[in-house]
Amino acid sequence: MAPSFAWSSLFTLCLSFTTLVTAYRPVQHCKQLGDNGHYSACTSLTQHYNQTSGQADLYVRYQWYKYQESQNGWHAFGLGNKMAGALMFIMYGNPTAPTPDMTLSVRSADGHHPPLLIHDIAKFNTPAAEGRIPEVDIITSKFEPYSGPYEHPELHLKPTHVGIADFVVHGYSKWVGTTVSNTSTAQPMIWASKYDQDFGGTTVLIAR
Repeated sequence: MAPSFAWSSLFTLCLSFTTLVTAYRPVQHCKQLGDNGHYSACTSLTQHYNQTSGQADLYVRYQWYKYQESQNGWHAFGLGNKMAGALMFIMYGNPTAPTPDMTLSVRSADGHHPPLLIHDIAKFNTPAAEGRIPEVDIITSKFEPYSGPYEHPELHLKPTHVGIADFVVHGYSKWVGTTVSNTSTAQPMIWASKYDQDFGGTTVLIAR
Protein backbone atom coordinates (compact mmCIF):
# COMPACT_ATOMS: atom_id res chain seq x y z
CA MET A 1 0.00 0.00 0.00
CA ALA A 2 1.42 3.38 -0.97
CA PRO A 3 1.95 5.97 1.75
CA SER A 4 -0.46 8.86 1.95
CA PHE A 5 2.16 11.45 1.17
CA ALA A 6 3.58 12.09 -2.28
CA TRP A 7 6.73 10.02 -2.47
CA SER A 8 6.41 10.31 -6.24
CA SER A 9 7.58 13.90 -5.96
CA LEU A 10 10.37 13.21 -3.48
CA PHE A 11 13.21 13.97 -5.83
CA THR A 12 11.55 15.92 -8.60
CA LEU A 13 13.83 18.77 -7.65
CA CYS A 14 17.41 17.90 -8.47
CA LEU A 15 20.68 19.71 -7.98
CA SER A 16 23.99 18.82 -9.62
CA PHE A 17 26.78 20.12 -7.46
CA THR A 18 29.48 21.80 -9.51
CA THR A 19 31.85 21.99 -6.57
CA LEU A 20 34.59 19.39 -6.37
CA VAL A 21 34.28 16.24 -4.33
CA THR A 22 37.89 15.14 -4.52
CA ALA A 23 40.14 13.26 -2.17
CA TYR A 24 40.84 14.93 1.16
CA ARG A 25 39.17 18.21 0.21
CA PRO A 26 36.09 19.16 2.23
CA VAL A 27 33.11 20.52 0.30
CA GLN A 28 30.16 22.39 1.73
CA HIS A 29 26.92 23.38 0.07
CA CYS A 30 24.22 25.43 1.82
CA LYS A 31 20.89 26.38 0.32
CA GLN A 32 17.92 28.31 1.60
CA LEU A 33 14.63 28.85 -0.19
CA GLY A 34 14.93 26.19 -2.86
CA ASP A 35 12.46 26.00 -5.70
CA ASN A 36 9.83 24.52 -3.37
CA GLY A 37 10.26 27.52 -1.08
CA HIS A 38 11.08 25.56 2.04
CA TYR A 39 14.47 23.92 1.58
CA SER A 40 16.97 25.15 4.18
CA ALA A 41 19.94 22.86 4.68
CA CYS A 42 23.72 22.48 4.58
CA THR A 43 25.69 19.47 3.41
CA SER A 44 29.37 18.98 4.20
CA LEU A 45 31.34 16.21 2.46
CA THR A 46 34.87 15.00 3.08
CA GLN A 47 36.56 12.04 1.43
CA HIS A 48 39.21 9.93 3.10
CA TYR A 49 41.11 6.97 1.73
CA ASN A 50 40.80 3.94 4.02
CA GLN A 51 44.08 2.07 3.85
CA THR A 52 42.62 -0.94 5.65
CA SER A 53 39.82 -1.50 3.14
CA GLY A 54 41.63 0.03 0.17
CA GLN A 55 38.55 2.13 -0.60
CA ALA A 56 37.42 5.74 -0.31
CA ASP A 57 35.06 6.63 2.55
CA LEU A 58 32.73 9.61 2.40
CA TYR A 59 32.19 11.55 5.64
CA VAL A 60 28.92 13.48 5.60
CA ARG A 61 27.38 16.09 7.90
CA TYR A 62 23.87 17.23 7.04
CA GLN A 63 21.94 19.93 8.90
CA TRP A 64 18.40 21.07 8.18
CA TYR A 65 15.85 23.42 9.72
CA LYS A 66 12.61 22.13 11.15
CA TYR A 67 9.78 24.65 11.47
CA GLN A 68 7.22 22.70 13.47
CA GLU A 69 7.46 20.88 16.77
CA SER A 70 5.88 17.73 15.40
CA GLN A 71 6.70 14.64 13.38
CA ASN A 72 5.70 16.46 10.20
CA GLY A 73 8.33 17.16 7.58
CA TRP A 74 11.38 15.46 6.13
CA HIS A 75 14.62 16.16 4.30
CA ALA A 76 16.54 13.98 1.85
CA PHE A 77 19.46 13.95 -0.52
CA GLY A 78 21.15 11.35 -2.65
CA LEU A 79 24.23 10.50 -4.65
CA GLY A 80 23.16 10.37 -8.30
CA ASN A 81 21.45 12.52 -10.91
CA LYS A 82 17.96 10.98 -10.67
CA MET A 83 15.93 8.82 -8.32
CA ALA A 84 16.60 5.56 -10.17
CA GLY A 85 19.73 4.06 -8.66
CA ALA A 86 20.54 6.99 -6.36
CA LEU A 87 21.94 6.25 -2.91
CA MET A 88 19.46 8.23 -0.81
CA PHE A 89 19.52 9.45 2.77
CA ILE A 90 16.09 10.38 4.18
CA MET A 91 15.74 12.17 7.53
CA TYR A 92 12.65 12.72 9.65
CA GLY A 93 11.39 12.54 13.22
CA ASN A 94 9.71 14.29 16.14
CA PRO A 95 12.01 16.71 17.98
CA THR A 96 9.64 16.90 20.97
CA ALA A 97 9.67 13.17 21.63
CA PRO A 98 11.17 12.08 24.99
CA THR A 99 14.29 11.05 23.07
CA PRO A 100 14.70 13.57 20.22
CA ASP A 101 16.44 11.15 17.92
CA MET A 102 16.17 11.69 14.18
CA THR A 103 15.70 8.73 11.88
CA LEU A 104 18.16 8.48 9.00
CA SER A 105 16.97 5.94 6.47
CA VAL A 106 19.30 4.72 3.69
CA ARG A 107 17.30 3.95 0.56
CA SER A 108 17.20 3.77 -3.21
CA ALA A 109 14.65 3.35 -6.00
CA ASP A 110 14.36 1.46 -9.26
CA GLY A 111 12.61 4.36 -10.97
CA HIS A 112 10.49 7.37 -10.08
CA HIS A 113 8.87 5.32 -7.33
CA PRO A 114 8.73 5.50 -3.53
CA PRO A 115 12.23 4.91 -2.13
CA LEU A 116 12.71 1.51 -0.54
CA LEU A 117 15.26 -0.09 1.71
CA ILE A 118 18.06 -1.21 -0.55
CA HIS A 119 17.63 -4.91 0.11
CA ASP A 120 13.94 -4.66 -0.73
CA ILE A 121 14.79 -3.75 -4.33
CA ALA A 122 15.15 -6.83 -6.50
CA LYS A 123 18.01 -5.62 -8.71
CA PHE A 124 20.17 -5.00 -5.64
CA ASN A 125 19.80 -8.63 -4.59
CA THR A 126 21.60 -10.19 -7.53
CA PRO A 127 25.09 -11.68 -7.97
CA ALA A 128 26.08 -8.57 -9.94
CA ALA A 129 25.30 -6.36 -6.92
CA GLU A 130 27.17 -8.50 -4.40
CA GLY A 131 29.89 -6.51 -2.65
CA ARG A 132 28.78 -3.25 -4.28
CA ILE A 133 26.46 -1.88 -1.60
CA PRO A 134 28.35 0.52 0.70
CA GLU A 135 28.06 0.19 4.45
CA VAL A 136 26.71 3.32 6.13
CA ASP A 137 27.88 4.01 9.68
CA ILE A 138 25.55 6.50 11.41
CA ILE A 139 27.48 8.45 14.04
CA THR A 140 24.93 11.14 14.97
CA SER A 141 21.27 11.52 14.09
CA LYS A 142 19.38 13.92 16.35
CA PHE A 143 17.47 17.16 16.76
CA GLU A 144 18.70 20.16 18.69
CA PRO A 145 16.76 23.33 19.61
CA TYR A 146 17.43 26.24 17.27
CA SER A 147 18.49 29.53 18.87
CA GLY A 148 19.85 31.48 15.90
CA PRO A 149 18.49 34.63 14.23
CA TYR A 150 17.24 33.16 10.93
CA GLU A 151 13.56 33.59 10.06
CA HIS A 152 11.99 32.07 6.97
CA PRO A 153 10.82 35.05 4.85
CA GLU A 154 7.84 33.19 3.35
CA LEU A 155 6.69 31.20 6.37
CA HIS A 156 7.44 34.09 8.75
CA LEU A 157 8.69 31.50 11.20
CA LYS A 158 11.95 30.85 12.96
CA PRO A 159 13.09 27.23 12.96
CA THR A 160 12.23 25.39 16.15
CA HIS A 161 14.96 22.77 15.76
CA VAL A 162 17.93 21.74 13.67
CA GLY A 163 18.23 18.18 12.44
CA ILE A 164 21.85 16.99 12.54
CA ALA A 165 23.21 13.87 10.88
CA ASP A 166 26.83 12.70 10.82
CA PHE A 167 27.56 9.48 8.97
CA VAL A 168 30.21 7.66 6.96
CA VAL A 169 29.58 5.90 3.65
CA HIS A 170 32.30 3.26 3.51
CA GLY A 171 33.53 2.46 0.02
CA TYR A 172 30.96 4.79 -1.50
CA SER A 173 32.40 4.69 -5.03
CA LYS A 174 31.54 0.98 -5.35
CA TRP A 175 27.78 1.73 -5.22
CA VAL A 176 26.02 -0.45 -7.77
CA GLY A 177 22.98 1.77 -8.36
CA THR A 178 24.66 4.55 -10.34
CA THR A 179 28.10 5.91 -11.14
CA VAL A 180 29.69 7.47 -8.07
CA SER A 181 33.29 8.50 -8.59
CA ASN A 182 35.96 9.37 -6.03
CA THR A 183 38.17 10.96 -8.70
CA SER A 184 35.72 12.95 -10.85
CA THR A 185 35.75 16.74 -10.74
CA ALA A 186 31.98 16.81 -10.09
CA GLN A 187 29.46 14.49 -8.46
CA PRO A 188 25.75 14.88 -9.30
CA MET A 189 23.47 14.91 -6.26
CA ILE A 190 19.71 15.19 -5.80
CA TRP A 191 17.81 16.67 -2.90
CA ALA A 192 14.27 17.38 -1.73
CA SER A 193 12.27 18.33 1.35
CA LYS A 194 8.81 19.13 2.61
CA TYR A 195 8.66 21.03 5.85
CA ASP A 196 5.04 20.30 6.85
CA GLN A 197 4.08 16.97 5.29
CA ASP A 198 2.12 14.69 7.62
CA PHE A 199 3.28 11.12 7.38
CA GLY A 200 -0.28 10.04 8.17
CA GLY A 201 0.77 7.13 10.36
CA THR A 202 2.88 5.60 7.59
CA THR A 203 6.28 6.17 9.16
CA VAL A 204 6.72 2.42 9.43
CA LEU A 205 7.11 2.41 5.64
CA ILE A 206 10.20 4.55 5.87
CA ALA A 207 11.72 3.24 9.10
CA ARG A 208 15.46 2.67 9.15
